[in-house]
Amino acid sequence: MKQDLLTPCISRVQYFLPHATKLGFFLEPERFMASLSSLPSLYVLRSAIYLWGIRLSCDAQLAPLEPVFATRALRSVHDALSAAQEQSQNALYVLQAEILLAYYFFASNRLLEGKLHASAAVSLAYLCGLHKMPAFGTQQTFTLLPAPTGILPSAPDPIAECERIDAWWATFILDKTWVVALSTPSMITEQEERTIIDTPWPIPAELYVQVRTRALSMEHRILTNYNIHLYSNCRPLK
Repeated sequence: MKQDLLTPCISRVQYFLPHATKLGFFLEPERFMASLSSLPSLYVLRSAIYLWGIRLSCDAQLAPLEPVFATRALRSVHDALSAAQEQSQNALYVLQAEILLAYYFFASNRLLEGKLHASAAVSLAYLCGLHKMPAFGTQQTFTLLPAPTGILPSAPDPIAECERIDAWWATFILDKTWVVALSTPSMITEQEERTIIDTPWPIPAELYVQVRTRALSMEHRILTNYNIHLYSNCRPLK
């Protein structure tokens, strides 16, 4: 019976997507759905999403599969983390899976496991240099941003850039939310130059594309270029 139910689990993504942003999902939904079944590198993320889909479906038939997909998700994320630096193009998928697993275990009252995956997410986000995403300034010609100071290659387009910005802030929110709930120290600090956050605030993908293709006024581009320090000091980015 379990094998018969594996294929319908793919459709359980529909139960996950309406709640995705609440669970730290930062990938662009349309692009993600288009590649869900075609990219082998998405295996690590598919397992975590199907796991959440089963949980959110409240389907009694699928309930026995939840521990099956939990085990599968844990195994795949462990393998993917081991190869993160060698397969850096997959690092964002691994990070997304870690964030989803952290929220899953927190929601299951398995706090230690949740904390372990939240810590892994923060470490991977730092390794990717997502806290150092450069601002794109107010130049008038379109150019791709340079790669952050981490293992990731340069983003191929504005949507991918937006995903990386959202990835950092999804990791930041996960860390700051649960350190309060668990009364534990935050892993994200700015006590050293290398950990200072330069990544700009997240904005909707469609607005980001307009910003990056110069479809907005200069005033709007300046406003969307703020990061946490410029906001605190009320200084626009030059």
